[in-house]
Amino acid sequence: RTLSFDSDVGHIKDSNDLGTGFTYVLPHTPGLGNPYKPALLTMDTSAAELRVGTTNGIEYDSENDADNLLCCGVPAADGKVITSVWVDKPGTVSHGGKFEQAGVFFGNDQDNTAKLVWVSYKSGGAVTAGIMFNVEIDGSYIFNHRVPVTSAAGQSFHLRLEADPATKTILGEYSLDGMSYITVGSTVAPDKLFSLGTAVVNPAIGTATFA
Repeated sequence: RTLSFDSDVGHIKDSNDLGTGFTYVLPHTPGLGNPYKPALLTMDTSAAELRVGTTNGIEYDSENDADNLLCCGVPAADGKVITSVWVDKPGTVSHGGKFEQAGVFFGNDQDNTAKLVWVSYKSGGAVTAGIMFNVEIDGSYIFNHRVPVTSAAGQSFHLRLEADPATKTILGEYSLDGMSYITVGSTVAPDKLFSLGTAVVNPAIGTATFA
């Protein structure tokens, strides 16, 4: 499935009531509020872009209050799932090295995800940026790797996350041109990330795994 953001295609709506095509927003931990912030979503159909504003929420450890984790249900157990996105010059807007992020994820909830993102962070006291790939299971990282990219502050990126249920392998890659990809990392994840067990299936979506 491809979301091109060049027309109203229904489902999750942006600030102008245009449908983005995403069908689900990954929930916060219960009690931490509503994760859907439509005022921060703007779909520019003429430019075929979806612009997403950030908040101070984060999907990390027990702090599962990241906002607008837009996704669609995927048949994770049926075959290889490849999730990709073009992130347009994320560093053009001022960022403060506070782990502002933009990218893709694959998983069940904010405690169980594989995530590949452009990220702003501090290194030696200086604000910099790069590509980060991590896998979190039951609220703890089983894999976490960050690659500094010198040109990240003003560069557009293609990010690609590949999940293979046959080998339980998850691969994170990035590209500057959309053709030649550089591996950020690869790891084996537990079965639960690919599971469609009926005990955890979201009946409204028909799957327990989202991307």
